[in-house]
Amino acid sequence: MQILEDQMAENYVTNNLTIVTPDASVTEVYDLMQRTQIRHVPVVEAGKAVGIISDRDIRFVSYSTNVTQLLASDIMTSEPYSVQLNTPLKEIVTYMSKKKINSTLIHNSDDKVVGIFTSTDALNILADHIK
Repeated sequence: MQILEDQMAENYVTNNLTIVTPDASVTEVYDLMQRTQIRHVPVVEAGKAVGIISDRDIRFVSYSTNVTQLLASDIMTSEPYSVQLNTPLKEIVTYMSKKKINSTLIHNSDDKVVGIFTSTDALNILADHIK
């Protein structure tokens, strides 16, 4: 699809990020996700991503009897897929598809998280370009 050929992550990144720190409680993360209606939360320390939590992660641990004692660092996916702002969109969506992941963190040249690109963003781009 030609629309992806010359587009960069910075053109489509969701940059009004909701983030948590590794020491946030899972209950806090759940409440935050419910309140803001998001499905992915970057776990950030000193501006840099150390993990990501999805709504599936939250659902999985909700069956735990000690869920109130768990922290974000206990359930996050460490070393999430992250790319720079100038990464081609085609590269991002290809990787997401091959690895079956639903989000990509976007960072600047200082490795500070500045946004997120999700499978919903990809579907919105596709929907906008289908005639």
